[in-house]
Amino acid sequence: MRERKGFEMTKKQKPGKAKDNLWRVLISAVGVALIVLSLSRTALYFFGETAPASFSARRVGGADDDKPPSQRYEWSVSYTFTDKNDRQHNGVSTRRGSDSSVKTGDRVAYFPAAPFISAIADETEPDGGKLLLAGLGALLIWVMNQKKKRNHYMTEIHQTDQTSPHVELTDYDDSVEEIFHGDMEQ
Repeated sequence: MRERKGFEMTKKQKPGKAKDNLWRVLISAVGVALIVLSLSRTALYFFGETAPASFSARRVGGADDDKPPSQRYEWSVSYTFTDKNDRQHNGVSTRRGSDSSVKTGDRVAYFPAAPFISAIADETEPDGGKLLLAGLGALLIWVMNQKKKRNHYMTEIHQTDQTSPHVELTDYDDSVEEIFHGDMEQ
């Protein structure tokens, strides 16, 4: 077998490690999505423009009897607005409301450079919920990408133990047994 210059054999990843990396990437992506969601809504409040919108709502899902009557049902709220360039854009949001109606407001916030990023204006106000989402996203990223502390116990033993004899390894299979089982020929 011929070796090619500049190319080295790489270790194959263990199947379990590849699966761990997949989960790390997926959960980190969820964290990034949570941060982007919360920051984009807050940025709409500070840097976005508002426009009047027409709203239509449709009740989805059944009653949640644990909530107060004004919050028992989930509503899907669709809106249409016209930006400053006279182009129409659509959006969708969900809200909690009573059995017969839901409060929607009358304006939509959007970015003039990217009007497809929009939200009902009162959903963009900074509050603890958005801060909590950003914090949760940051926590997910931090937890999933935290470096595991390696145990340097064996390295420390070999560095501090000056009484152990120097062993020259010539044959891997036999040498491992010699070192760990003390069957060394002297």
